[in-house]
Amino acid sequence: MEIASDVLGTQLVYRTMLDAVARPGTVKSFAAAARELGSEAGCSPAAAAIALTLLDREVTHAVFLDDGGKLAAFIRRMTFSPEADAASADYVFAEGHADAGAVRSIAGKLKTGTLEAPEESAMVLLRVDRFAPARDGSGEGEDTLVLSGPGIPGEWRCAISGVHPEWWTQRERLNAEFPMGTDWFFFTDEGLMMAIPRTTRVRREAASWHTRR
Repeated sequence: MEIASDVLGTQLVYRTMLDAVARPGTVKSFAAAARELGSEAGCSPAAAAIALTLLDREVTHAVFLDDGGKLAAFIRRMTFSPEADAASADYVFAEGHADAGAVRSIAGKLKTGTLEAPEESAMVLLRVDRFAPARDGSGEGEDTLVLSGPGIPGEWRCAISGVHPEWWTQRERLNAEFPMGTDWFFFTDEGLMMAIPRTTRVRREAASWHTRR
């Protein structure tokens, strides 16, 4: 697929995100937009494409990626979105494979909105290794998830590789008081995405965790 302009590229990313939210746990692709928007960004092409889609002067962000500050520099240069800490950021980019201490440090501070304004919460954007077919007995470092809730007929099984178990513990805590909570997107560098919004219930069936970095 050819992307004619940055506007069309960001529209494609946005539509992909909406589709992912409508069908939690299903894998969507914005690879063409990631190549077009992020190929010369000097950082994760997918993260760059997401940043261009979501960020502007009116919203804040925090970046916790292991990329030597490349995404943060790209965001400053291209979006002018103010940088913030985890406690006040509207959008938070982080590594799925971060260790437990780092996960608690980030997730422990995230905004969950209020009863009057639940939309004033953080969106979590986690970089992961890959999405894999769900199966019994996950591979090392791979979570098989059983999802239920709005947009899911019955239950849906999916698998994500490269997410530390502590993220799931923190997600459950953050989303304990609906409608407050956080919406989560998982993405790979090449431009695959999965959404698990706050309305989705998650049961994790996991094998052993292995830190890859």
